[in-house]
Amino acid sequence: MRTILLLIICSSLAIISACDKSVSSKDDDVPPLDLAIPNGFDYSTTRDMSLSITATELDANRTIAKVFNGDPLGSGRLLEQYVIQQGETKQVTLNLPNYANGLWIKSVLPNGIFSLYEIELNGPVTPINLVTILDDEGADLLASERFKTQNTTKAITAENPVVQDFESGDRNIEFAKCWLFQATTISSDNAISGTYSLRTGPMTSPVNPQVLTSPWVDLDGTGTLDFSHKIDNFRGTKELTVLLLDNSGNANDPVVLYYYDYANSIGVQDITIPITQTGIHRIAWVFRGTGGNARGHLDDVSIPGTYASDPANNCEPTEPTTEPGEIINNYPASEVFGTLAFEDLWPDFGDYDMNDLVLDYNIVKISDSNNLITELQYTKVIRAIGAGLDSGFGVEFNIPPSQISSVNGQRLSTGLITSTANGTEAGQNNAVVIFWDDSALNMGKFANTELDQPHIEEDTLVVTITFDPPVDRTQLGSAPWNPFIFVRGERGREIHLPNKPPTSLADPSLLGTGDDDTNPAQGKFYLSPTNLNWAINLPQSFVYPLERENILDAYPNYKEWAESGGEVKTDWFLDLAGNRVESKLYIRQD
Repeated sequence: MRTILLLIICSSLAIISACDKSVSSKDDDVPPLDLAIPNGFDYSTTRDMSLSITATELDANRTIAKVFNGDPLGSGRLLEQYVIQQGETKQVTLNLPNYANGLWIKSVLPNGIFSLYEIELNGPVTPINLVTILDDEGADLLASERFKTQNTTKAITAENPVVQDFESGDRNIEFAKCWLFQATTISSDNAISGTYSLRTGPMTSPVNPQVLTSPWVDLDGTGTLDFSHKIDNFRGTKELTVLLLDNSGNANDPVVLYYYDYANSIGVQDITIPITQTGIHRIAWVFRGTGGNARGHLDDVSIPGTYASDPANNCEPTEPTTEPGEIINNYPASEVFGTLAFEDLWPDFGDYDMNDLVLDYNIVKISDSNNLITELQYTKVIRAIGAGLDSGFGVEFNIPPSQISSVNGQRLSTGLITSTANGTEAGQNNAVVIFWDDSALNMGKFANTELDQPHIEEDTLVVTITFDPPVDRTQLGSAPWNPFIFVRGERGREIHLPNKPPTSLADPSLLGTGDDDTNPAQGKFYLSPTNLNWAINLPQSFVYPLERENILDAYPNYKEWAESGGEVKTDWFLDLAGNRVESKLYIRQD
């Protein structure tokens, strides 16, 4: 009888919202959430980590320090990059996934020379001193009067293509032609062709690359890059990566033209690569390895373009090297999206499936050469709306509203939000940007949470926030800052991440009511008396639960993670064995 009555109620348009699980928090679908969550736990899946980076030994006045979440010549993604002057120390803060156990830093000079550093995060993080130089012989040669004299007196014709067969037999002669040797030399030992080839030292460590870098070459977008390479024996792992370097200190990551994993192959590889890029570039051959004492060999190089280095001017490009302008950083990482997931019944509890509103995001942080943030470019993707309540989305920043000069790309259609001239929300003590006031405008409600319903195309918005004056990174703090939703057409009914405070326009009369146990004096916000949450942030795109499948059943390790206060099972949301019950997750079948 109860089921029949419920169907009758749901057939009435006048009270259709009563069938929405998001209206009644006391219905029979509320799961028994028997979690024992420690006080103070905020459900954070990321942590801030401080890192000290110093640059004391450079073959230039500055370097760009690039921080990656893995091997930068492998699958590592760029997290942050900073301009560091010779002798300067930077104290930087990174927001990393709690499961992260290592970082890599690549220090890049304007001439394309770089060095690599691997950092373990399982213990105290030691300061990093960037040493980005040629090997000692090369550095001494570049600094010597002999090199300057050779470069001044030896004219280099505008040859096209630029070739190198190493048959001079003398690395100093090739230095004078602006070929840069980093832990590499010219040798007749095991040459590929002719009498001489390039030879590396023993390839025993991935953080000690052995590199040949070409002079600057003006590429015209036609022709092929040709070369031959090999190793002389095989143990451990050995690889060759060929990079296309730009002439502005590689503010953007270099292009990988070629990668080769030797994997027991020691024969000569003859390579031809079409080159479609144009402009002033250098090309670098990077040999790396682990274990064993194999050496790499390179020969018969031909680069399709016109020689563009100036030997009389320390091998600067004939087109002046530009100082770094904009520095581009992404959060959570380059080409990586994080997820915000909300339950919208606050201050009451619902079914804890964390799909009432699911948002993916990637934030481009643009900084100037002083490492001050000038702009944020948000890409927001509304993926799922597992509710019938109206909602909107915003972010609070811990800076004055006046420090934002403009906001572009917002979608405000309901009249609920009052904005100032710079695009921030009026009446706020801190800068608050409302991205949209109607989450369901394009997708509709109850979208993408049930597999027996058609998939709705995700709703993507790009919002740009400009700062004037630019903001220091430490002043702005760590992304994603203080994101929140507001529901039921009530601007003051805000729902935030655990222990993130409400904004100035939140309705204080709702705090501490229903299932909410907010206590500002204790710094406790948006948690229940048993410390359950209404929102969560994840540092990658989250495969969220199906409708009415609570997150504990969909992710078996969530309970242990939460009850430990985040100390164990920190990777509970990754696609790893034992982490997911796929039948309880929204995974598209097409």
